[in-house]
Order: sequence, then structure tokens, then C-alpha cells
Amino acid sequence: MSHIEIKHTHSLNHDQAITEAEKLLEELSHEYGVSIQNVGENAYGFAGSGVEGTVAVNPESIEVQATLGFLAMAIKPLLEAKIQEKLDKHFS
Repeated sequence: MSHIEIKHTHSLNHDQAITEAEKLLEELSHEYGVSIQNVGENAYGFAGSGVEGTVAVNPESIEVQATLGFLAMAIKPLLEAKIQEKLDKHFS
């Protein structure tokens, strides 16, 4: 198994950060077919074919952690780049 861990700082207020996190997750859901669950006040879980993880919205950062299955490991650099691109779009 392989892991992705990305911490991205932001300067949004709490409500804005939650809204942007939900937009980010909706995009990932449409593009990669992952299902999204709210697992806490500031946390979301996602799972799909070969990947599962969490997104945590903190006052000054958003943290994405994912565990990749065997087949998804081959595209780990692509997935990391896509996630970072979306974080830049929503939180910069």
C-alpha cells in the first residue's frame, strides 16, 4: 500500500474553507468516482476503487490523506499532482 499526505495552508475563514473543501470533494467525486462522507464537523472521508482517505479542514490548513491500493500506486504521482492542483485552485 502507498500513502499520499498533503497539507495545504490557506487564509480562508472557517465557513469559506468548508465550502471550498466540499467543492473540491465534489470535483474529485465526479472525476474519480469516489464516494464522499461527512465524518465529523470539519472532516470528510472518501472511498473508491483503489483509494480511500480523509480531508480535514483546519483553521489555517487543509489536510488530505489517502491510502492507495495496489493498482492505484502506479498513478500516485498523477493523483498527488491533481490533488495539489485542486487545492491550489480552491485554497490559494
